[in-house]
Amino acid sequence: MTMKQRNTLLAEMTDEVGDPVLRDNYEQNLAPANASAHAVPLLHVHEDWMKELERRGVLNRDLEALPTSRQVRRRLDRGQGLSVPELSVLLSWTKIVLADELLESDLPDDPYLRDDLLAYFPSRMQADHVPAMEEHPLRREIIVTRVVNDTVNGAGMTFIPRLKGETGASVADLTRANFVAREIFGSLAMRREIASYDNRVPAERQTRMRIEMRTLVERASRWLVNNRRPPLDSMATVEFFRGRVQSVLAVLPELMSGRELDDFIGRRDRLTKAGVPEELATRVAVLAPAYALLGVVETAETLGLDPVNVARVHFALGERLGLPAPVERIFAAAGGPLADHGPGRRARRPLCRAPAAHCRGALLDVDRGRRARAGRRVGGRRRRADRPRGRHARGDLPRRGRRPGPVVGGTARGAGSALLTIRPPSTQPAGDPPTSVGHEQQRSDGRSGTQRD
Repeated sequence: MTMKQRNTLLAEMTDEVGDPVLRDNYEQNLAPANASAHAVPLLHVHEDWMKELERRGVLNRDLEALPTSRQVRRRLDRGQGLSVPELSVLLSWTKIVLADELLESDLPDDPYLRDDLLAYFPSRMQADHVPAMEEHPLRREIIVTRVVNDTVNGAGMTFIPRLKGETGASVADLTRANFVAREIFGSLAMRREIASYDNRVPAERQTRMRIEMRTLVERASRWLVNNRRPPLDSMATVEFFRGRVQSVLAVLPELMSGRELDDFIGRRDRLTKAGVPEELATRVAVLAPAYALLGVVETAETLGLDPVNVARVHFALGERLGLPAPVERIFAAAGGPLADHGPGRRARRPLCRAPAAHCRGALLDVDRGRRARAGRRVGGRRRRADRPRGRHARGDLPRRGRRPGPVVGGTARGAGSALLTIRPPSTQPAGDPPTSVGHEQQRSDGRSGTQRD
């Protein structure tokens, strides 16, 4: 390429280069706005993060005009948080520290981030220079810069330190879980759609919508860290969850009932009254319970069921157990859904896990019953197998410390995993030992009764 051709190409790419710069400036302004929306309930978290940065020797509060610990305590007493300029300074230092840590990790080498590298360059260059881009000497720095901006602007400055303290995961694992969760739930597309309503929808309502998605992504990130072995396979995880989650998310309003449905309708109506189109309001209003879909999809895959049906059981059990009301009260006590941290999150965790656990247990019971009925049909058509000998061979003498299994449709699951077929008393050969926990014996008055040891 000659110098003249180079200059011509650069001039033609001016607008394409300028658009990402303007978009980044837009996102940089949204980040402090999102942070200020919950600066008061998160002041103690911001204080902990400032102390950590001081211990690392990277932050000087006096030099950065940030409040001292004593001033922070006074603000806590008065119900005040950090100002927007103070949040902006802390945001900048968060990005600097996070970038340094990620550069030392294997995150920039994640194949899933190749698109981030290519997207950094104008499309005119991507046609002929992809190999050169992949070998760029600043490839890792380019990827880290884009990932850090997306993570901190979208998830907030306290996402990494909070979840690192909660889960013990590394910065790289948390960052990877965050961008995987964003991909699964379509965070970027929704954020851009929300931005398209600038000056048409109140800015405060736009901020609340963005934080609804941000809260969902954080909970999904936590779920991925807790339920997937590190390092997370980004491509495989996105491929497994994204399509399934999106298909259930599209019909989720039809699967909810009771208190959960009422809360969804209330959120949707508040958005529509603020001028948000009903279609977008519906998709935003359904985000609050949507993090449960990761567990729903996993359960459905394990049992070979339709994720929509599993989701229906999940929400029905949550309503039957009466969980939406106490969860809502914990939200209020912890400072609202914006304060998804600390004691409120720890108190809410068992309540949020209960529907998933009960749903999985109920569906497993159904699956076991189906297998038991199939085993009974097979057992009825073939000769009864010889029983093993020994003290623990009898179904009515379980091993010490283990309870006998229930009798389900003529089949008993004993202390072991084998199914013991029960022969009716009328066909039980004389002299055979009983085969169930409760076996029929002839009483002295001529009537049959159940004899238990």
